[in-house]
Amino acid sequence: MYTQFGEIRVQLLEKLAPRITSMVWELAAHRNCTTSHSCAFYRNEARPLSGEGPPYALLQGRMYDLPQDPPFEGNIEVRRGHVCFIPGGKDFFIALGDHPEWGKSHPVWGLVDDWQTPDIIVSQQYTNWSHNGGTVLRILKIEVPWTLAVEGDRTFGPL
Repeated sequence: MYTQFGEIRVQLLEKLAPRITSMVWELAAHRNCTTSHSCAFYRNEARPLSGEGPPYALLQGRMYDLPQDPPFEGNIEVRRGHVCFIPGGKDFFIALGDHPEWGKSHPVWGLVDDWQTPDIIVSQQYTNWSHNGGTVLRILKIEVPWTLAVEGDRTFGPL
């Protein structure tokens, strides 16, 4: 993933989530996700200073160029660095902390282990927005679009 702040390398967990990783791989191979509407980070919940959230320790985005909603697979407990889809849609998040409270409720399909770029994105200005259920979300004031490419494809940068 290429952003204006740098790259985010996602190791695909193909044995854990083969159908999802195939969809993401195909998207990268076709160089889709090239518009800010289809692929961008829009929510930044920093890691809490102590205990569990809020904030909820995640960086959330969308991958709307996928041809269909991802299946539910890769159901393991969400840990720091996991890349997960939100069930029933094309929104995903990078877990900035462990989330045992969520159990196995999110399809895990990737792993991030370099925090430089996600930390920069999480530090961007945000606005608090109240969800219908009362949860307060931190929505980025300016979304961070990203493009997707397979390793070795230098079209968007040096990944």
